[in-house]
Amino acid sequence: MSMKFYCQFTLITLVALTALTCSKSESTPDPDLTSAITGVYNLSQLTKKDGGAAVTGVGSATIAAVDKTNVKVRQVLAITKSASSRVNVDVTNNYKISQSGSTYTIQYEYDTNKTTSVGTVSGSKLSTTDMVLSGEPTLTTLVAEYTK
Repeated sequence: MSMKFYCQFTLITLVALTALTCSKSESTPDPDLTSAITGVYNLSQLTKKDGGAAVTGVGSATIAAVDKTNVKVRQVLAITKSASSRVNVDVTNNYKISQSGSTYTIQYEYDTNKTTSVGTVSGSKLSTTDMVLSGEPTLTTLVAEYTK
């Protein structure tokens, strides 16, 4: 084996190994989007999304991590519609979480990779828009605001 052939073979082998080593991508783990927002939030304000008569209520929302990008949100509320009408709500749903800066968006996945926003968490404030008040002439969407 000639020295020239040996040098060419060694050079080609080194280039191939370098390319192979560089092409291996180290998988980056998914960021943990849920740890910053889990906990219990107390209802601070309840309004009708479209305006109209005031709605009062008491309650809380609990956010629990399912994994690093999904949460389970349980909302337990007692909503007073009038002096003689009260509605109790206890609903739990699973949601995806995305992050933009310091705001976390709570998203309902309604089809594979298709989501719609149903709330946000920013700092210690949680806001949801996925609750519907029944018993009205038309279904009324409520905006519930909570603080941690």
